[in-house]
Amino acid sequence: MIVIPQTFRGIAFIGIFMMIASIGFTRMNSKEKTEYISLKGKIIYLDKTMGTLPTRDKGIYRYLIIDSYQFPFEIYADEQAKIVDSLAVGDHITVYFYETGNTHSEKLNRYLQFLEKDGIIYFKRTGFQRTMGFIMIGMSLGLVLFGYALWKTNKIGY
Repeated sequence: MIVIPQTFRGIAFIGIFMMIASIGFTRMNSKEKTEYISLKGKIIYLDKTMGTLPTRDKGIYRYLIIDSYQFPFEIYADEQAKIVDSLAVGDHITVYFYETGNTHSEKLNRYLQFLEKDGIIYFKRTGFQRTMGFIMIGMSLGLVLFGYALWKTNKIGY
């Protein structure tokens, strides 16, 4: 059972926590290409599946392993699938990405931001994550303001 705080302080705490997490998420997905970790390597695996992955939306994901990085990359390629599929095992590429704790625990990197070959971008992360981050920031702020309004109208305690 989830306990919902019935005080302004509880609502404000949750809203501020969500806002801070959303700001961090937005910042990680809004950087310039040169601000991410970059590695050059040779493709040693590229396919639509890898083991039991994907567990959802088969055909949209691509799995990429390069010789210079310890984890495979999961790429949500939706509209960019054709250009990603034009790459081949043995191609030398540059990847731009970041890691989180999940990368190491899952042994899978889901945070590839750019993939290029010979200076040509073959994959660029869409702006969906950034947009979602801004939406979450707005919703968090709205939650705090809603809690404040409830407190001011004596619907909840401080």
